[in-house]
Amino acid sequence: MAKRKSSSKELRLIDEIVSIRRQADYDEDAQHMLIGQLRRAGSRSIFERCLVLCESEDPIERAVACDILGQLGGKSPFPYREETIPVLAVLLEDSNEVVLDCAIIALGHLDADDTLLANLALAKHPSADVRFAMAWSLG
Repeated sequence: MAKRKSSSKELRLIDEIVSIRRQADYDEDAQHMLIGQLRRAGSRSIFERCLVLCESEDPIERAVACDILGQLGGKSPFPYREETIPVLAVLLEDSNEVVLDCAIIALGHLDADDTLLANLALAKHPSADVRFAMAWSLG
């Protein structure tokens, strides 16, 4: 079944998620609820917007893009899986620990075990969050 075209409202949800994430005590539940809406929509334009955010200088935008890409299109199938994995793999070299954590979790959602195993050294990363992400994703 073809995915429907995304509305500008769906693309604005991405901006809303970034805005939520910028808050010092951001509401993780609110973020996940909005990501759930995008996941179900699963449109190509949401995917392409996330690709742009993955290249942003802003680590919050990169992290949000990872969070969305790891779940876009639902559980079965992930329509952009093959295109997403190499993008997320590049972010495994990011210097920001939050981006690293989000990229690893996204790869775990996509069952990208080969990519994660090729970066197994991250299991010894100084950040406990990054180590946990690796354990969860490979677990």
